[in-house]
Order: sequence, then structure tokens, then C-alpha cells
Amino acid sequence: MSSTVGKMTTEEIQYKVLTPTDLNEVTQLMADQFLPRNPLAIFAGETTLEKIGTDPNTNMDKCIKSGVSMGAYTSSGRLVGFRLSYIMTPATEQQEHCTSNSLCSKVLKQMEDGVDLFKQKDVQKILNLFAVTVHNDYGGRGIAGNLIKKTIAIAEEKGCQLATAKITNILAGKIYKRLGFQTETTLDLTTIPGLNTSLMPGETMAYYVVGRLPLSV
Repeated sequence: MSSTVGKMTTEEIQYKVLTPTDLNEVTQLMADQFLPRNPLAIFAGETTLEKIGTDPNTNMDKCIKSGVSMGAYTSSGRLVGFRLSYIMTPATEQQEHCTSNSLCSKVLKQMEDGVDLFKQKDVQKILNLFAVTVHNDYGGRGIAGNLIKKTIAIAEEKGCQLATAKITNILAGKIYKRLGFQTETTLDLTTIPGLNTSLMPGETMAYYVVGRLPLSV
């Protein structure tokens, strides 16, 4: 049972861990809802999968296979939101290098330059909260927050000591702040050559945030 007023729908939302069979739906939602609305992607002119290159496809696949990515579904089975995440360890971090020509990827990598969270005491597993989006028709219902909370709960069960995220919009920043995340680094996007930050003047700061698990979610 559901009702709709304008674009707002009250259809019941169900949450589940994403699996490889969900990749096509996740890819479509990334293309239709995440990239066209993400400030960094807009500034870089990389609002389509074709423009941003293979990096998001690789990361989407890695996130889904990790077992710590959540999807939000309507009662009819439609994917309307996701929280893509994966677990980092010292071994996997040594293997990863940013080889993408995407400006978005290079900016995100710059945000963590010089930061080694594995130097903190007893940190062996870190949840990397890679990307979150909710279909525009389902906004304002707390779905993004629920996706983050449920993902963190799974990561805690898998033994993660920290959770990290790179924030490029104000709304997501408010969610992480409420959950107790602390800012590790701040980046003024107006200082990055190639970004047209005049397109969204209120969204020109990016933050690398970290939360010590367990969080009070």
C-alpha cells in the first residue's frame, strides 16, 4: 500500500545487503541519481559514467562484493537508494593506487593524502563509506541515514574499528555529524584547478570524516 503527493511517496521501504545480482540496478541509480546531483561531479563536468571513466564501475563492483553495502527497496522491489561501502585493511591499502584520469577521483584521493588511519591503536579494519544516494522521489524520509546506520552495524559485526567517508555535500555532512563522525581533513574545492565551483556556490567545501566504532546509531 502506498500513496503519492507530488513526487513524495509514502511507499514502505525495505533494506537489504546488496549482492552482485544488484549491480545493474546500482549502476543505473548511480547514473541517474548520484552523479547528476553530486557537487564534485558537477564541478568536474563528470556527471555521467562515460565522462568519469571506469573508476566508479570498479568501485561499485568492489563495494557490492564486500558484503557491507546496503540497498533501499520499495515493497514492489524497486531499488531507490544505496549505501556503497567496502572494508579496508593494511594489506589492501598497500595494493590500491589511484590510476584514474577522472578529476573527481584525483580530488577524492587528495583529501586523504598524508592520512594513515592504520597508525591509530588497534585499527586493523576500516569501513570506507564510498557513496550514498536516494532517488529524488524518495527524499526527506530518512532513507540515507538508515542506510548509513545499517551499514555501520554490519561493519561492527565484521570487526571494523573505524568508519570513514568523504563528504562533498551539506546534507550528507549533517548526517555524519549527528552520528558522531569527526573531521580529519578539509578541502576547499575552489582551490582545485579544473573545477567550476560557481555552479553550486554553497557546496564548495569537502570533508574527510572518521568515526570510531562502535557508534551510537
